[in-house]
Amino acid sequence: MISRTQLELLINDKDSVALTDYTVDSRANIIFPCEEYKTEINKFTTAFIVDLVDTSGTKRHTIGILYNGTEFAITCGDGHLEGKNSKVSATRRVDDIMTKLTNFDSSHFPKIKKDLMNCYKSYEKNTVCGFWKHWGSSGKICKHMKHVFSEIQGTNILSDLVTTYEAYESASATATTSTKKPKSDHKFLERYSFKKHVKIEGPKGSGKTFGVHAYLDDIGIPDESRFFVGGNNSIEAYQLLGSLTPYVREIKEEVKSVGLKANKSFATSSTSQTKHVQDLIWKNGPLTAAFKKAAKGEKAVLIIDEILRIPSRERNILTASLTPDNKGYYTLRTEKMVGLDDDGDGIEEVVRCKKEFLWALSTTNIGADYDIDDSDEAEEDRWVTLHLESDRTKLKSILSENTKAKKFKPTIVSSLMEFYDKMTKYKSMEQLSRIINIRHLCEAVEIATKQSEIKEILEDYILVWVDRDHDGKPEAAQVKLVSDTIAKAFK
Repeated sequence: MISRTQLELLINDKDSVALTDYTVDSRANIIFPCEEYKTEINKFTTAFIVDLVDTSGTKRHTIGILYNGTEFAITCGDGHLEGKNSKVSATRRVDDIMTKLTNFDSSHFPKIKKDLMNCYKSYEKNTVCGFWKHWGSSGKICKHMKHVFSEIQGTNILSDLVTTYEAYESASATATTSTKKPKSDHKFLERYSFKKHVKIEGPKGSGKTFGVHAYLDDIGIPDESRFFVGGNNSIEAYQLLGSLTPYVREIKEEVKSVGLKANKSFATSSTSQTKHVQDLIWKNGPLTAAFKKAAKGEKAVLIIDEILRIPSRERNILTASLTPDNKGYYTLRTEKMVGLDDDGDGIEEVVRCKKEFLWALSTTNIGADYDIDDSDEAEEDRWVTLHLESDRTKLKSILSENTKAKKFKPTIVSSLMEFYDKMTKYKSMEQLSRIINIRHLCEAVEIATKQSEIKEILEDYILVWVDRDHDGKPEAAQVKLVSDTIAKAFK
Protein backbone atom coordinates (compact mmCIF):
# COMPACT_ATOMS: atom_id res chain seq x y z
CA MET A 1 0.00 0.00 0.00
CA ILE A 2 1.04 3.58 -0.55
CA SER A 3 -0.13 6.98 0.69
CA ARG A 4 -1.63 9.54 -1.67
CA THR A 5 1.35 11.84 -1.23
CA GLN A 6 3.80 9.08 -2.17
CA LEU A 7 1.68 8.09 -5.15
CA GLU A 8 1.45 11.67 -6.41
CA LEU A 9 5.26 11.92 -6.26
CA LEU A 10 5.55 8.81 -8.43
CA ILE A 11 2.93 10.05 -10.89
CA ASN A 12 4.66 13.39 -11.34
CA ASP A 13 8.21 11.98 -11.41
CA LYS A 14 10.27 13.04 -14.42
CA ASP A 15 10.83 9.36 -15.24
CA SER A 16 7.09 8.84 -15.83
CA VAL A 17 7.14 9.04 -19.61
CA ALA A 18 4.91 7.63 -22.33
CA LEU A 19 5.95 4.57 -24.30
CA THR A 20 6.07 4.84 -28.07
CA ASP A 21 5.52 1.15 -28.72
CA TYR A 22 2.37 0.78 -26.58
CA THR A 23 -1.17 2.13 -26.91
CA VAL A 24 -4.13 2.21 -24.54
CA ASP A 25 -6.66 -0.43 -25.50
CA SER A 26 -9.21 0.58 -22.87
CA ARG A 27 -9.76 2.57 -19.67
CA ALA A 28 -12.35 1.79 -17.03
CA ASN A 29 -13.53 2.86 -13.58
CA ILE A 30 -14.65 -0.17 -11.56
CA ILE A 31 -14.91 -1.54 -8.05
CA PHE A 32 -12.40 -4.27 -7.38
CA PRO A 33 -11.75 -7.00 -4.76
CA CYS A 34 -8.12 -6.26 -3.92
CA GLU A 35 -5.85 -8.77 -2.19
CA GLU A 36 -3.05 -6.79 -0.57
CA TYR A 37 0.35 -7.95 -1.78
CA LYS A 38 2.14 -8.55 1.53
CA THR A 39 -0.66 -9.16 4.04
CA GLU A 40 -2.99 -11.06 1.65
CA ILE A 41 -5.91 -9.25 3.29
CA ASN A 42 -8.89 -8.79 0.96
CA LYS A 43 -10.33 -5.27 0.69
CA PHE A 44 -13.02 -3.45 -1.25
CA THR A 45 -11.47 -0.82 -3.55
CA THR A 46 -12.43 1.63 -6.23
CA ALA A 47 -10.11 1.25 -9.20
CA PHE A 48 -8.93 2.98 -12.35
CA ILE A 49 -7.89 0.29 -14.84
CA VAL A 50 -5.86 0.91 -18.01
CA ASP A 51 -5.25 -1.90 -20.50
CA LEU A 52 -2.03 -1.43 -22.51
CA VAL A 53 -1.11 -3.39 -25.63
CA ASP A 54 2.08 -3.14 -27.66
CA THR A 55 2.03 -2.20 -31.32
CA SER A 56 2.54 -5.82 -32.40
CA GLY A 57 -0.54 -6.84 -30.41
CA THR A 58 1.33 -9.66 -28.64
CA LYS A 59 2.06 -8.07 -25.25
CA ARG A 60 -0.60 -6.86 -22.87
CA HIS A 61 -0.35 -5.18 -19.44
CA THR A 62 -3.34 -4.28 -17.28
CA ILE A 63 -2.48 -1.40 -14.93
CA GLY A 64 -4.58 -0.69 -11.86
CA ILE A 65 -4.64 2.24 -9.43
CA LEU A 66 -6.74 1.29 -6.39
CA TYR A 67 -8.13 3.04 -3.30
CA ASN A 68 -9.33 1.14 -0.21
CA GLY A 69 -10.71 3.98 1.88
CA THR A 70 -7.42 5.00 3.52
CA GLU A 71 -4.54 4.13 1.17
CA PHE A 72 -3.77 3.49 -2.46
CA ALA A 73 -2.31 0.49 -4.26
CA ILE A 74 -0.93 -0.03 -7.76
CA THR A 75 -0.75 -3.17 -9.84
CA CYS A 76 0.52 -4.33 -13.22
CA GLY A 77 -1.33 -7.56 -13.87
CA ASP A 78 -3.82 -9.21 -11.51
CA GLY A 79 -4.95 -12.81 -11.17
CA HIS A 80 -8.57 -11.91 -10.46
CA LEU A 81 -8.90 -9.65 -13.51
CA GLU A 82 -7.17 -12.13 -15.79
CA GLY A 83 -8.93 -15.20 -14.42
CA LYS A 84 -5.72 -16.88 -13.30
CA ASN A 85 -7.40 -17.74 -10.01
CA SER A 86 -10.17 -20.33 -9.97
CA LYS A 87 -13.80 -19.21 -9.87
CA VAL A 88 -14.07 -20.77 -6.41
CA SER A 89 -11.07 -18.75 -5.18
CA ALA A 90 -12.46 -15.55 -6.72
CA THR A 91 -15.85 -16.11 -5.09
CA ARG A 92 -14.20 -16.75 -1.73
CA ARG A 93 -12.28 -13.48 -2.00
CA VAL A 94 -15.45 -11.51 -2.78
CA ASP A 95 -17.41 -13.19 0.02
CA ASP A 96 -14.64 -12.32 2.47
CA ILE A 97 -14.80 -8.69 1.42
CA MET A 98 -18.59 -8.56 1.78
CA THR A 99 -18.31 -9.56 5.46
CA LYS A 100 -16.05 -6.55 6.09
CA LEU A 101 -18.35 -3.86 4.67
CA THR A 102 -19.86 -3.13 8.07
CA ASN A 103 -20.13 0.63 7.42
CA PHE A 104 -21.87 0.17 4.04
CA ASP A 105 -25.65 0.08 3.50
CA SER A 106 -26.54 -3.62 3.31
CA SER A 107 -29.43 -2.97 0.92
CA HIS A 108 -26.83 -2.42 -1.81
CA PHE A 109 -24.81 -5.56 -1.09
CA PRO A 110 -26.31 -7.61 -3.96
CA LYS A 111 -25.21 -5.04 -6.53
CA ILE A 112 -21.77 -4.57 -4.96
CA LYS A 113 -21.18 -8.32 -4.91
CA LYS A 114 -22.31 -8.63 -8.52
CA ASP A 115 -19.97 -5.84 -9.66
CA LEU A 116 -17.02 -7.35 -7.76
CA MET A 117 -17.61 -10.70 -9.44
CA ASN A 118 -18.04 -9.06 -12.86
CA CYS A 119 -14.36 -8.08 -12.64
CA TYR A 120 -13.37 -11.74 -12.63
CA LYS A 121 -11.76 -12.81 -15.91
CA SER A 122 -12.69 -9.50 -17.54
CA TYR A 123 -9.23 -8.89 -19.02
CA GLU A 124 -6.86 -10.99 -21.10
CA LYS A 125 -3.83 -12.64 -19.53
CA ASN A 126 -0.83 -10.31 -19.19
CA THR A 127 2.75 -10.67 -20.26
CA VAL A 128 4.90 -11.00 -17.13
CA CYS A 129 7.09 -7.92 -16.60
CA GLY A 130 8.41 -8.53 -13.08
CA PHE A 131 6.40 -5.68 -11.55
CA TRP A 132 5.65 -7.44 -8.28
CA LYS A 133 9.22 -8.58 -7.79
CA HIS A 134 10.70 -5.08 -8.20
CA TRP A 135 7.88 -3.17 -6.49
CA GLY A 136 7.88 -5.49 -3.49
CA SER A 137 11.65 -5.49 -2.97
CA SER A 138 12.87 -2.05 -4.05
CA GLY A 139 9.77 0.09 -4.68
CA LYS A 140 10.62 0.42 -8.39
CA ILE A 141 7.82 0.50 -10.93
CA CYS A 142 7.72 -0.92 -14.45
CA LYS A 143 7.71 1.11 -17.65
CA HIS A 144 4.05 0.26 -18.25
CA MET A 145 3.10 1.86 -14.95
CA LYS A 146 5.22 4.91 -15.83
CA HIS A 147 3.34 5.17 -19.13
CA VAL A 148 -0.01 5.32 -17.31
CA PHE A 149 1.35 7.80 -14.78
CA SER A 150 2.44 10.08 -17.64
CA GLU A 151 -1.11 9.96 -19.00
CA ILE A 152 -2.85 10.94 -15.77
CA GLN A 153 -0.54 13.80 -14.78
CA GLY A 154 -2.67 16.87 -14.14
CA THR A 155 -5.94 14.91 -13.93
CA ASN A 156 -8.28 14.24 -11.01
CA ILE A 157 -8.03 10.44 -11.16
CA LEU A 158 -7.01 10.04 -7.50
CA SER A 159 -9.71 12.43 -6.28
CA ASP A 160 -12.25 10.53 -8.36
CA LEU A 161 -11.30 7.25 -6.72
CA VAL A 162 -11.73 8.77 -3.27
CA THR A 163 -15.07 10.39 -4.19
CA THR A 164 -16.38 7.16 -5.70
CA TYR A 165 -15.36 5.14 -2.63
CA GLU A 166 -17.10 7.62 -0.34
CA ALA A 167 -20.22 7.45 -2.52
CA TYR A 168 -20.37 3.68 -2.10
CA GLU A 169 -19.70 4.00 1.59
CA SER A 170 -22.59 6.46 1.96
CA ALA A 171 -24.96 3.99 0.29
CA SER A 172 -24.91 5.28 -3.28
CA ALA A 173 -23.85 1.90 -4.71
CA THR A 174 -24.07 3.36 -8.19
CA ALA A 175 -21.19 5.78 -7.98
CA THR A 176 -19.20 4.47 -10.93
CA THR A 177 -22.18 4.10 -13.24
CA SER A 178 -24.62 6.71 -11.93
CA THR A 179 -27.36 7.60 -14.40
CA LYS A 180 -29.13 10.14 -12.20
CA LYS A 181 -28.80 13.86 -12.17
CA PRO A 182 -27.36 15.54 -9.07
CA LYS A 183 -29.94 15.21 -6.32
CA SER A 184 -29.14 18.54 -4.69
CA ASP A 185 -30.03 20.50 -7.85
CA HIS A 186 -33.11 18.37 -8.39
CA LYS A 187 -34.42 18.89 -4.89
CA PHE A 188 -33.88 22.63 -5.11
CA LEU A 189 -35.79 22.97 -8.39
CA GLU A 190 -38.48 20.55 -7.25
CA ARG A 191 -39.08 22.57 -4.09
CA TYR A 192 -39.88 25.74 -6.07
CA SER A 193 -41.40 24.17 -9.20
CA PHE A 194 -44.36 26.35 -10.33
CA LYS A 195 -44.30 28.07 -6.92
CA LYS A 196 -41.45 30.58 -7.15
CA HIS A 197 -39.19 31.59 -10.01
CA VAL A 198 -35.58 30.35 -9.87
CA LYS A 199 -32.42 32.10 -10.99
CA ILE A 200 -29.40 29.84 -11.51
CA GLU A 201 -26.03 31.56 -11.26
CA GLY A 202 -22.57 30.19 -11.86
CA PRO A 203 -19.46 30.39 -14.03
CA LYS A 204 -19.60 29.62 -17.71
CA GLY A 205 -19.46 25.89 -18.35
CA SER A 206 -21.13 24.90 -15.07
CA GLY A 207 -24.15 23.40 -16.85
CA LYS A 208 -26.79 25.99 -15.93
CA THR A 209 -28.94 25.85 -19.06
CA PHE A 210 -28.21 22.17 -19.57
CA GLY A 211 -29.40 21.44 -16.04
CA VAL A 212 -32.63 23.39 -16.59
CA HIS A 213 -33.57 21.33 -19.64
CA ALA A 214 -32.52 18.10 -17.94
CA TYR A 215 -34.84 18.82 -15.01
CA LEU A 216 -37.73 19.77 -17.30
CA ASP A 217 -37.22 16.51 -19.17
CA ASP A 218 -37.49 14.65 -15.89
CA ILE A 219 -40.79 16.26 -14.86
CA GLY A 220 -42.29 15.79 -18.32
CA ILE A 221 -42.47 19.36 -19.64
CA PRO A 222 -42.48 18.98 -23.47
CA ASP A 223 -40.41 21.20 -25.74
CA GLU A 224 -43.51 23.00 -27.03
CA SER A 225 -44.25 24.17 -23.48
CA ARG A 226 -40.81 25.75 -23.04
CA PHE A 227 -40.37 29.34 -24.17
CA PHE A 228 -36.80 30.64 -24.50
CA VAL A 229 -35.42 34.16 -24.18
CA GLY A 230 -31.78 34.62 -25.15
CA GLY A 231 -30.57 37.50 -23.03
CA ASN A 232 -28.35 40.16 -24.59
CA ASN A 233 -27.74 43.87 -24.05
CA SER A 234 -29.59 44.93 -27.21
CA ILE A 235 -32.87 43.06 -26.65
CA GLU A 236 -35.99 45.24 -26.86
CA ALA A 237 -39.49 44.97 -25.43
CA TYR A 238 -41.10 43.81 -28.68
CA GLN A 239 -38.76 40.80 -28.70
CA LEU A 240 -40.34 39.70 -25.43
CA LEU A 241 -43.94 40.75 -26.06
CA GLY A 242 -44.44 40.47 -29.82
CA SER A 243 -44.85 42.70 -32.85
CA LEU A 244 -46.59 43.16 -36.17
CA THR A 245 -44.81 41.08 -38.78
CA PRO A 246 -45.16 41.08 -42.59
CA TYR A 247 -47.23 38.17 -43.84
CA VAL A 248 -48.18 37.19 -47.36
CA ARG A 249 -51.62 35.64 -47.69
CA GLU A 250 -53.42 34.14 -50.62
CA ILE A 251 -56.78 35.44 -51.83
CA LYS A 252 -58.80 33.47 -54.36
CA GLU A 253 -61.09 35.43 -56.66
CA GLU A 254 -63.69 34.35 -59.19
CA VAL A 255 -63.24 36.21 -62.48
CA LYS A 256 -66.27 36.23 -64.79
CA SER A 257 -66.00 36.73 -68.55
CA VAL A 258 -68.69 37.29 -71.16
CA GLY A 259 -68.41 35.97 -74.72
CA LEU A 260 -70.55 36.22 -77.89
CA LYS A 261 -71.65 32.87 -79.28
CA ALA A 262 -72.14 32.05 -82.97
CA ASN A 263 -75.91 32.63 -82.79
CA LYS A 264 -75.18 36.09 -81.48
CA SER A 265 -76.25 35.26 -77.92
CA PHE A 266 -74.08 35.96 -74.91
CA ALA A 267 -72.38 33.30 -72.70
CA THR A 268 -70.70 33.83 -69.34
CA SER A 269 -67.89 31.79 -67.77
CA SER A 270 -65.80 32.11 -64.63
CA THR A 271 -62.27 31.18 -63.63
CA SER A 272 -60.51 31.14 -60.26
CA GLN A 273 -57.46 33.32 -59.75
CA THR A 274 -55.11 33.48 -56.75
CA LYS A 275 -53.67 36.76 -55.59
CA HIS A 276 -50.88 37.22 -53.06
CA VAL A 277 -51.46 40.11 -50.71
CA GLN A 278 -48.92 41.35 -48.17
CA ASP A 279 -50.40 42.07 -44.79
CA LEU A 280 -49.29 42.58 -41.19
CA ILE A 281 -50.10 40.07 -38.47
CA TRP A 282 -49.23 39.92 -34.78
CA LYS A 283 -46.49 37.49 -33.84
CA ASN A 284 -46.24 36.66 -30.13
CA GLY A 285 -42.91 37.03 -28.37
CA PRO A 286 -41.80 34.25 -25.99
CA LEU A 287 -43.15 36.03 -22.88
CA THR A 288 -46.60 36.46 -24.43
CA ALA A 289 -46.59 32.94 -25.85
CA ALA A 290 -45.79 31.48 -22.43
CA PHE A 291 -48.58 33.51 -20.80
CA LYS A 292 -51.14 32.45 -23.40
CA LYS A 293 -50.21 28.80 -22.97
CA ALA A 294 -50.59 29.09 -19.19
CA ALA A 295 -53.86 31.01 -19.56
CA LYS A 296 -55.34 27.90 -21.18
CA GLY A 297 -54.57 25.92 -18.04
CA GLU A 298 -51.49 24.24 -19.55
CA LYS A 299 -48.13 24.34 -17.83
CA ALA A 300 -45.58 26.62 -19.46
CA VAL A 301 -41.95 27.36 -18.57
CA LEU A 302 -40.19 30.58 -19.50
CA ILE A 303 -36.41 30.06 -19.76
CA ILE A 304 -34.41 33.29 -19.69
CA ASP A 305 -30.75 32.76 -20.51
CA GLU A 306 -28.28 35.39 -19.25
CA ILE A 307 -31.00 37.51 -17.64
CA LEU A 308 -28.58 40.12 -16.27
CA ARG A 309 -27.42 40.97 -19.77
CA ILE A 310 -30.94 42.18 -20.59
CA PRO A 311 -31.34 46.00 -20.24
CA SER A 312 -33.11 47.14 -17.07
CA ARG A 313 -36.20 48.49 -18.92
CA GLU A 314 -36.91 45.09 -20.45
CA ARG A 315 -36.11 43.31 -17.18
CA ASN A 316 -38.73 45.54 -15.52
CA ILE A 317 -41.31 44.14 -17.94
CA LEU A 318 -40.34 40.63 -16.84
CA THR A 319 -40.40 41.57 -13.16
CA ALA A 320 -43.82 43.23 -13.34
CA SER A 321 -45.46 40.43 -15.32
CA LEU A 322 -43.96 37.65 -13.19
CA THR A 323 -45.19 39.15 -9.91
CA PRO A 324 -48.44 37.51 -8.75
CA ASP A 325 -51.37 39.53 -7.45
CA ASN A 326 -53.22 38.79 -4.21
CA LYS A 327 -55.39 36.22 -6.00
CA GLY A 328 -52.44 34.23 -7.31
CA TYR A 329 -52.54 35.47 -10.92
CA TYR A 330 -49.77 36.79 -13.17
CA THR A 331 -50.78 39.62 -15.52
CA LEU A 332 -49.14 40.65 -18.80
CA ARG A 333 -49.94 43.68 -20.92
CA THR A 334 -48.76 42.75 -24.41
CA GLU A 335 -48.94 46.22 -26.14
CA LYS A 336 -51.13 44.61 -28.82
CA MET A 337 -54.24 46.62 -29.70
CA VAL A 338 -57.31 44.38 -29.89
CA GLY A 339 -60.05 46.96 -30.41
CA LEU A 340 -61.35 50.45 -29.69
CA ASP A 341 -63.21 51.70 -26.65
CA ASP A 342 -66.20 54.06 -26.74
CA ASP A 343 -63.90 57.03 -26.98
CA GLY A 344 -62.06 55.58 -29.95
CA ASP A 345 -58.93 54.78 -27.95
CA GLY A 346 -57.08 51.52 -28.44
CA ILE A 347 -57.76 48.62 -26.11
CA GLU A 348 -54.57 46.78 -25.10
CA GLU A 349 -54.51 42.99 -24.86
CA VAL A 350 -54.16 41.73 -21.29
CA VAL A 351 -53.32 38.08 -20.55
CA ARG A 352 -53.82 36.60 -17.08
CA CYS A 353 -52.81 33.15 -15.89
CA LYS A 354 -52.77 31.27 -12.63
CA LYS A 355 -49.48 31.06 -10.78
CA GLU A 356 -49.44 27.25 -10.83
CA PHE A 357 -49.35 27.15 -14.64
CA LEU A 358 -46.38 29.47 -15.33
CA TRP A 359 -42.82 29.11 -14.03
CA ALA A 360 -39.74 31.15 -14.96
CA LEU A 361 -36.18 29.83 -14.81
CA SER A 362 -33.32 32.21 -15.53
CA THR A 363 -29.55 31.84 -15.72
CA THR A 364 -26.66 34.25 -15.33
CA ASN A 365 -22.89 34.10 -15.38
CA ILE A 366 -21.07 35.58 -12.41
CA GLY A 367 -17.78 37.43 -12.15
CA ALA A 368 -16.08 40.56 -13.41
CA ASP A 369 -15.27 38.93 -16.76
CA TYR A 370 -18.91 39.02 -17.88
CA ASP A 371 -20.92 41.94 -19.27
CA ILE A 372 -23.80 41.84 -16.79
CA ASP A 373 -25.85 44.41 -14.87
CA ASP A 374 -26.66 44.46 -11.20
CA SER A 375 -30.26 43.74 -10.22
CA ASP A 376 -32.20 45.83 -7.71
CA GLU A 377 -33.82 44.59 -4.52
CA ALA A 378 -37.34 44.41 -5.99
CA GLU A 379 -36.09 42.32 -8.90
CA GLU A 380 -34.08 40.00 -6.66
CA ASP A 381 -37.17 39.42 -4.52
CA ARG A 382 -38.93 37.74 -7.46
CA TRP A 383 -36.32 35.00 -7.67
CA VAL A 384 -34.77 32.41 -5.40
CA THR A 385 -31.15 31.84 -6.42
CA LEU A 386 -29.37 28.53 -6.94
CA HIS A 387 -25.58 28.83 -7.09
CA LEU A 388 -23.67 26.30 -9.21
CA GLU A 389 -19.97 25.69 -9.59
CA SER A 390 -18.33 23.66 -12.35
CA ASP A 391 -18.90 20.17 -11.00
CA ARG A 392 -16.75 17.39 -12.36
CA THR A 393 -18.80 14.69 -10.62
CA LYS A 394 -21.99 16.04 -12.19
CA LEU A 395 -20.41 16.09 -15.64
CA LYS A 396 -19.22 12.52 -15.27
CA SER A 397 -22.68 11.42 -14.16
CA ILE A 398 -24.32 13.11 -17.16
CA LEU A 399 -21.81 11.65 -19.61
CA SER A 400 -22.27 8.18 -18.12
CA GLU A 401 -26.01 8.47 -18.65
CA ASN A 402 -25.73 9.78 -22.20
CA THR A 403 -23.14 7.25 -23.37
CA LYS A 404 -25.13 4.42 -21.85
CA ALA A 405 -28.22 5.59 -23.73
CA LYS A 406 -26.22 5.48 -26.98
CA LYS A 407 -24.92 2.00 -26.05
CA PHE A 408 -21.30 3.18 -26.15
CA LYS A 409 -18.66 1.47 -24.02
CA PRO A 410 -18.23 2.91 -20.50
CA THR A 411 -14.54 3.47 -21.25
CA ILE A 412 -15.39 6.45 -23.46
CA VAL A 413 -16.42 8.39 -20.34
CA SER A 414 -12.88 8.14 -18.99
CA SER A 415 -11.53 9.52 -22.27
CA LEU A 416 -13.99 12.41 -22.22
CA MET A 417 -13.16 13.21 -18.59
CA GLU A 418 -9.43 13.08 -19.29
CA PHE A 419 -9.92 15.57 -22.13
CA TYR A 420 -12.08 17.79 -19.89
CA ASP A 421 -9.48 17.73 -17.10
CA LYS A 422 -6.65 18.72 -19.44
CA MET A 423 -8.68 21.51 -21.07
CA THR A 424 -9.67 22.87 -17.65
CA LYS A 425 -6.03 22.81 -16.60
CA TYR A 426 -4.99 24.74 -19.74
CA LYS A 427 -7.58 27.42 -18.93
CA SER A 428 -6.34 27.75 -15.34
CA MET A 429 -2.75 28.04 -16.59
CA GLU A 430 -3.87 30.62 -19.20
CA GLN A 431 -2.70 28.44 -22.08
CA LEU A 432 -6.27 28.76 -23.34
CA SER A 433 -8.61 31.69 -22.68
CA ARG A 434 -11.84 29.87 -23.48
CA ILE A 435 -13.38 27.26 -21.26
CA ILE A 436 -14.80 23.90 -22.24
CA ASN A 437 -18.29 23.34 -20.90
CA ILE A 438 -20.72 20.52 -20.26
CA ARG A 439 -22.68 21.26 -23.42
CA HIS A 440 -19.67 20.71 -25.69
CA LEU A 441 -19.02 17.18 -24.45
CA CYS A 442 -22.68 16.22 -24.29
CA GLU A 443 -23.24 17.46 -27.84
CA ALA A 444 -20.35 15.32 -29.07
CA VAL A 445 -21.95 12.23 -27.53
CA GLU A 446 -25.40 13.18 -28.81
CA ILE A 447 -24.27 13.83 -32.39
CA ALA A 448 -22.04 10.77 -32.69
CA THR A 449 -23.60 7.79 -34.48
CA LYS A 450 -20.76 5.53 -33.33
CA GLN A 451 -18.29 5.77 -30.46
CA SER A 452 -15.24 6.45 -32.62
CA GLU A 453 -16.96 9.51 -34.07
CA ILE A 454 -16.80 11.39 -30.74
CA LYS A 455 -13.09 12.06 -31.29
CA GLU A 456 -13.78 13.46 -34.77
CA ILE A 457 -16.55 15.72 -33.48
CA LEU A 458 -14.29 17.17 -30.78
CA GLU A 459 -11.67 17.84 -33.47
CA ASP A 460 -14.35 19.75 -35.39
CA TYR A 461 -14.94 21.85 -32.24
CA ILE A 462 -11.31 22.95 -31.86
CA LEU A 463 -11.96 26.45 -33.22
CA VAL A 464 -14.53 26.98 -30.45
CA TRP A 465 -11.79 26.77 -27.82
CA VAL A 466 -8.90 28.68 -29.43
CA ASP A 467 -8.19 32.38 -29.88
CA ARG A 468 -7.59 34.25 -33.13
CA ASP A 469 -4.51 36.23 -34.05
CA HIS A 470 -4.57 39.83 -35.32
CA ASP A 471 -5.32 38.55 -38.85
CA GLY A 472 -8.32 36.61 -37.62
CA LYS A 473 -6.65 33.23 -38.03
CA PRO A 474 -6.77 30.55 -35.32
CA GLU A 475 -3.74 30.61 -33.00
CA ALA A 476 -1.62 27.76 -34.35
CA ALA A 477 -0.04 26.88 -30.98
CA GLN A 478 -3.45 26.57 -29.32
CA VAL A 479 -4.84 24.49 -32.18
CA LYS A 480 -1.92 22.07 -31.83
CA LEU A 481 -2.29 21.94 -28.04
CA VAL A 482 -5.99 20.99 -28.23
CA SER A 483 -5.46 18.63 -31.16
CA ASP A 484 -2.69 16.76 -29.35
CA THR A 485 -4.82 16.56 -26.20
CA ILE A 486 -7.70 14.99 -28.12
CA ALA A 487 -5.36 12.50 -29.77
CA LYS A 488 -3.88 11.46 -26.43
CA ALA A 489 -7.23 11.13 -24.64
CA PHE A 490 -8.84 9.11 -27.42
CA LYS A 491 -6.03 6.75 -28.39
